[in-house]
Amino acid sequence: MPSRERVEAFLKAVVEGSHVKAIADFYHDDATMQENLGVLRRGKETLMAHKQAALDRIEKMHTHPVQTFLVDGDNVAIRWTFDRVDKVGTVRRLEEVALQRWRGDGLRRSGSSTTPPRPGASSGRTARWWRADDHRGH
Repeated sequence: MPSRERVEAFLKAVVEGSHVKAIADFYHDDATMQENLGVLRRGKETLMAHKQAALDRIEKMHTHPVQTFLVDGDNVAIRWTFDRVDKVGTVRRLEEVALQRWRGDGLRRSGSSTTPPRPGASSGRTARWWRADDHRGH
């Protein structure tokens, strides 16, 4: 089970833009990743190559500081917000929920669902997550 500090170190690496290095530093060699019910990818080297190829297709991926995450034993949930800047400078906001399974202090399995922006909306957010300090929730 990862410590909260270990998960926070992972979040920090991604927010700082070290997406591929975060996989190298935090994922197990036999880790798997699946995005939006797409093809399941297996193995740290495969995950790193896929992430690098995705980053090479765009100008920049800005990751916003994470405001909401949960650590419950080996299970971690993260609400990410990314601004994807394509090669012509168009910015697209992406909201993602990642559900992860850790083994010890390394990531074993990561699955995510990314919601692209709705036409005319400033964010792809389709659901509201309540923060622990937000007492308006139901």
